[in-house]
Formats: sequence, structure tokens, C-alpha cells
Amino acid sequence: MVTISLAVLLFLSRTILAQNSNDIVVKNLLGIGSTQSVAVSGRLICNGRPAANIKLKLYENEIMFDRLIEEGRTDGNGQFRVTGSKREITTIDPKLNVYHKCNYNGTQTMSSSTYFFLLFALISSTTALLGIGRTQSVAVSGRLICNGQPASGVKLKLYEKESTFDVLLEEATSDSNGQFRLSGSKTEISTIDPKLNIYHKCNYNGLCYKKIGITIPDNYVSSGKTPGKTYDIGTLNLANQYSGQTTDCLN
Repeated sequence: MVTISLAVLLFLSRTILAQNSNDIVVKNLLGIGSTQSVAVSGRLICNGRPAANIKLKLYENEIMFDRLIEEGRTDGNGQFRVTGSKREITTIDPKLNVYHKCNYNGTQTMSSSTYFFLLFALISSTTALLGIGRTQSVAVSGRLICNGQPASGVKLKLYEKESTFDVLLEEATSDSNGQFRLSGSKTEISTIDPKLNIYHKCNYNGLCYKKIGITIPDNYVSSGKTPGKTYDIGTLNLANQYSGQTTDCLN
């Protein structure tokens, strides 16, 4: 039988109530749970220009006080990557706070509580963190043309669709003949749901791009890291209008 001092329990409860980024929760003290990690990256812009030196904080959601995992800033190109880890019994619930002053001209001395912030819910992948599920792969190929000519240098992105943010598997551009092939893999419990996005400017002179999304059938998903077969979309004429085609400025 394990005996625990009530004084120790009182100390631990006070520790939780006074929790900040340096506090140690009960789970850490007793070595309960599993160490889990998360990483998030991206690029921030303001009015079309890189947003440099923007403060970012990666937190783990708690019932009472969120716990700081890591703090960072964007580089000269507006890019960032923050990572961290935490021991928990259940899957950790991470989030990213972005504190910025884009298009804000306040003259007062700003504190962290008065900064405008964007809150992104980061869905940590339990399968990736805990090694649950199976590795699956997919490949897609084809040829792009515009007005009968090969469409070279067209950006393509292969994604795995998620309920919140899609996961990028691979990015490429079409060659001088308009041909392309992309592949990627991901660990999931259920069958992955891949899609191909094509960003083009065929017969379009706007500042953004036309985006065509193509869902890849489940029967072209293979087990393992190497795709067993390739989904060939054939020759796609970008000059045509397709159902679901949209305009994209943030690809």
C-alpha cells in the first residue's frame, strides 16, 4: 500500500492552482503518462510583405492555465517553426498564439494581453505521436496543357485531407512537357484521404491563381511508404472550367 502525506497533496494542489510555464504538474512528478511532442511551422505576411519578428507562443491547453511549451519569433522572411514536448496521460491539446500589430497603429505601450492575436487550434496527430496506425502511401501523375500547349512550371501540391488543416505530403511543379508525378506517405488508423491541388494561371491574368482540386480514389492508396500503384489523371486542359475550381492567393 502506498502512503501519501496529506501535506504533500496540499502542496501539489497549490502547485497546480499556481501553475505557470515553470510549474511541474502531478503527472510529471509521479512519472505518469507518455512524453508527446508537437511542431508547427508557417509564414506570416502583412499587406503582401513578410511579417518579421512576430512573437509566437506554443501552448498546451489545460483546464485552468495553459502551459507554455515554446516561444519564438518569425525570421526576416516571416517564416517560423516552434516545437515542444510535454508528458500527459491523455493526448496533449496544443495551440499556437500569434501576437501581431499588422494594420494596427496604437501608440500605447503594448502588453501581451492587449496585442491582437490569432489562435490556431493545432490538432496533434495521435497516430504520429504514439506510433498508432499504419503507414500508407499514394502517388499521382499526369500531364497539364493550356490552349493545346504543355503547361510547364505549374505548382502542384499533394495533401492528405484532415478535418481542420490538410497535411502536405509533397509539392512539385510540372516539367517542360507539362508532366508531373507526386507521391507521399502518412501514418493513420483509417485509410488516408489524399487529394491533388493544381495552381495555375492558364488564361488568367489576376494576381492570384486558379486552383483545381482532384480527389484520389481510396483504391490507389497503398500500404507502406512506397506506393504500389500510381493514379494517372491523364492529360488535363487547364483552359477548361472544372466543377469546384476556385481562386487561391495563399498557396
